Amino acid sequence: MVYDTNSLGKHFSDIALNIGGETTDRVKIFKYPGVVFDENLSWKEHIKHVHSKASSRLYFFRQIRSFLDTKQSKIVFTSLIQSIME
Repeated sequence: MVYDTNSLGKHFSDIALNIGGETTDRVKIFKYPGVVFDENLSWKEHIKHVHSKASSRLYFFRQIRSFLDTKQSKIVFTSLIQSIME
């Protein structure tokens, strides 16, 4: 991944990256444990990833909520959803 600004990135979009004599693939998005980076160093892709993950878990939580008491609901919410948001 090459980090750049929007104005400079257009000039260097076709640069080949060589590391140790081998050409590497250039990516626009890279996932590192817990964080999604993009080539402009914006939070847009990371926020989309967290939103998607939290939404799917929130749907699951809503499906099982009626079977849980308050204490169990807090435990499930904290472990499934709050852990992603923090």
